[in-house]
Amino acid sequence: RLAPWRIKVANDLDTFLGSVFLLVVLSGALLVDHIDGKTLGIFAVVVIALGFVGIFGMAVLSVHMRFLRRGKPYQFFICHHKVAAGNFARLLKIHLLEHRKVHRNVFVDSDDLRDLNALFTYIKDDLETLVVLCTKDVLQRPWCLGEVTTAFLNKIRVLRVTLPDFTPLDDAAIIAVGQNRSTSDIRLLAEHGMSMAMVQDALTWLRTVSNIDMPSLVSNESILALADELVLKGMIPDMGVQSSKVNSVVSLVHSRIRFILADQSNMEASCTACIVQKLLTPLLIADQREGMVLQIWKPPSVLPASARQVVVVCTNGLFERLSVVELLIAAGEGHADLIPI
Repeated sequence: RLAPWRIKVANDLDTFLGSVFLLVVLSGALLVDHIDGKTLGIFAVVVIALGFVGIFGMAVLSVHMRFLRRGKPYQFFICHHKVAAGNFARLLKIHLLEHRKVHRNVFVDSDDLRDLNALFTYIKDDLETLVVLCTKDVLQRPWCLGEVTTAFLNKIRVLRVTLPDFTPLDDAAIIAVGQNRSTSDIRLLAEHGMSMAMVQDALTWLRTVSNIDMPSLVSNESILALADELVLKGMIPDMGVQSSKVNSVVSLVHSRIRFILADQSNMEASCTACIVQKLLTPLLIADQREGMVLQIWKPPSVLPASARQVVVVCTNGLFERLSVVELLIAAGEGHADLIPI
């Protein structure tokens, strides 16, 4: 969306004043000494026709937006801190899009954002439910604060997903968010019409919205359960603060051929393993007919002797874990291929 100003009201005012200026300039043609009646008639007809077309177009657009538009383009918008929950957001989007009751798109900025200056416009105009992934530093990010504040000011439904490292918001924490902001953060929010008082009011309100607690161990099954909860809560009227919990679901490891090894104490590494499993499994359909699937290894399970390939999600501290070292030794003794990512 190309526009000279960041605030929609400023763009509308600029368009209106520019149109008035052009009309005044064109009307000056009527004051010349020698007037061509035919040319003047054509000009008048064109101006009047454009006016009627504009009025008719605005009426059609208003009727479409009010009565014919079936919901907003985005059913969910995932607000997250990329460093702490980038892969979690990606995995959640995959499961939401596969849900039978999600018929519209799910917004993740890495996929859907075309103009950073229009980010808050998506929330205000095109969104039904904002999902806030509450991690340790999510509320230290000015764009995340702006997303929550925009939803608050425009009465957009918000759902919280609380991850284990998140510190609950109290009055002191909310005051600190306003006091510890850098000048650049304050300027960024102010350019979009948001003051720190609005941000603090939005954070106070955020404590009252429905919340879902996530376990420390992430799996495709637990994210699927989270997607079910979000869809359910997104379809019912806002009933104020309600809390639910997604339980850890650990799949048993059977004698399969391919495994994914990741640090289960690292949420982003676990989400990476789940994403790899989701994306590669459809490509292994032929192998599945022979009983060969892509399985995420869960400690303290022992790697079966039949394992031929192990995909290793390499993250800091992975090789310091004894169970991981033992599995890699077993994979080497069994002549399994190791594929690091």
